[in-house]
Amino acid sequence: MEDVHTFQVHLLVTGISWRHLNQMVCALHFFDGVTLGHSEIPERIAYAREPRKLPIVLTAEKVVSLLKAILSLRSRIELTTSMPQD
Repeated sequence: MEDVHTFQVHLLVTGISWRHLNQMVCALHFFDGVTLGHSEIPERIAYAREPRKLPIVLTAEKVVSLLKAILSLRSRIELTTSMPQD
C-alpha cells in the first residue's frame, strides 16, 4: 500500500493532471481488485482531489484604475453604483 502512495506522489511531482491521476487510481483499483484478487486493498487507494483555488480579488487601486478607464460616463456610473459599499 505504501508503494502505491509513493507512486501517486511521484506522479504528482512529474506534473500529471488530476484527471489522469484519477485514471491511474482506477487502473490500480482494477489491478489490485480484479487481477490480483485482493478485496480490501482497492478501497484504501484514494482518489485525488483538485485543490480549490481562491478567487482573484482586485485591490482598491486596481478598481479605481479600471473605473477611470471606462470612457462612457453612463457605464462608469452604472458600474460604480452596482458595486457593494463597505
